[in-house]
Amino acid sequence: MAHFLLATIGSLGDLHPFIAIGIGLVERGHSVTIATTRVHGPKVEAAGLKFHPIRPEGSPEEDPELAARIMDPKLGPEIVMRELIFPNIRATYEDLLPAAEAADVVVLGELLYSGNIAAEKAGKPWVYAALAPTAFFSPHDPPVLPLAPWLAAIHRFGPAVNAPILNLGSFVTGRWTGEYHELRGKLGLRKTPNPIFSGKISPFLNLAVFSSALGAPQPDWPENTVQTGFVFFDRGDAGAGMQEELERFLAEGEPPVVFTLGSAAVYAAGSFYEESAEAIRRLGRRAVLLVGKNRPPVGLGRNFLAVEYAPFSELFHRAEIVVHQGGVGTTAQGFRAGKPTIIVPFSHDQPDNAARAARLGISKTVRRADYRAETISRAIVEIEAEPSFFKRAEEIGARVSAEDGISAACAALEKVRLAG
Repeated sequence: MAHFLLATIGSLGDLHPFIAIGIGLVERGHSVTIATTRVHGPKVEAAGLKFHPIRPEGSPEEDPELAARIMDPKLGPEIVMRELIFPNIRATYEDLLPAAEAADVVVLGELLYSGNIAAEKAGKPWVYAALAPTAFFSPHDPPVLPLAPWLAAIHRFGPAVNAPILNLGSFVTGRWTGEYHELRGKLGLRKTPNPIFSGKISPFLNLAVFSSALGAPQPDWPENTVQTGFVFFDRGDAGAGMQEELERFLAEGEPPVVFTLGSAAVYAAGSFYEESAEAIRRLGRRAVLLVGKNRPPVGLGRNFLAVEYAPFSELFHRAEIVVHQGGVGTTAQGFRAGKPTIIVPFSHDQPDNAARAARLGISKTVRRADYRAETISRAIVEIEAEPSFFKRAEEIGARVSAEDGISAACAALEKVRLAG
């Protein structure tokens, strides 16, 4: 039996895959601690896993103003890095170090750049777990970045064109990482490249925790990369599933259009739900609105149901179309459900996930700035009029459903332990 430390920060979309892998490891006889921010402690413990708190403390769940800034289409990634991650790099390292010392293997999510420092200092093997294709910054399969949405148009031109653009991105973001390099130097550790780009890659193992349907392996991925497929966990508080009221609504009529902003963008919803409701009124359809802590739009009629939360795994496959923000966790659930989607990307990996789903022929993309009732209603009608969206979505759903990402991830992690 081995002890695994799984460390991640961010939204539930960042946490849920680690809970899924953690549960899988426990079922295989190992012990698991999840290190994450305090706000997620109850969720971790409700899943039966050990919880270790780490800083920084701020979270979108507790600070709506922070949520809006983080989800800014252009500045969001820079705000996360320059105001949350790197200024707190020492505090996060100090919190992680004792947990790393007690572990046999350390598994790190995106943004846990202090994690490889803690693992190295503790003398433990560490694994980088990438949840979306954007994480690898491959010029063979270049990401669409929030600061450069035009990258979607040059995707086809190949590495000769894309590599210099990504190199420029590494140079620009490298100026954000001074605290990281300073800490490594003070601890007597070797100098590494930009941790946002190649500096996060592990010499032991890198997990591509997403389906090849979203991003296929590329020739410049690290040789020690294992692509597992998506891993899924979407239980609510204390394991909550579907509400009886939602079950009744679904049973009473045609499959609805489902509107959700996932676990982070929902705190910066703006007029998303009001425009969505108006679009459904115009079309005479039925809709489920997953509104989180937001107030539902006023005047919803019998064709609507607004609820705070529902497990995507139980809801999406009963929808006609799913409209969402494009976070990789929500995108994965949409893929597995086999339903067409409309993606309204906010920031971070969302524009890239939207572009990938559109290239697969299972989704339309609506810019956040263009999200109006007339725009979304037109997109719904266009999908309904084209059977290929539904056929292709079913094919992708079958492909993703056949994957066993949790078993693949656990097996790869066990090999790291044995090699150590």
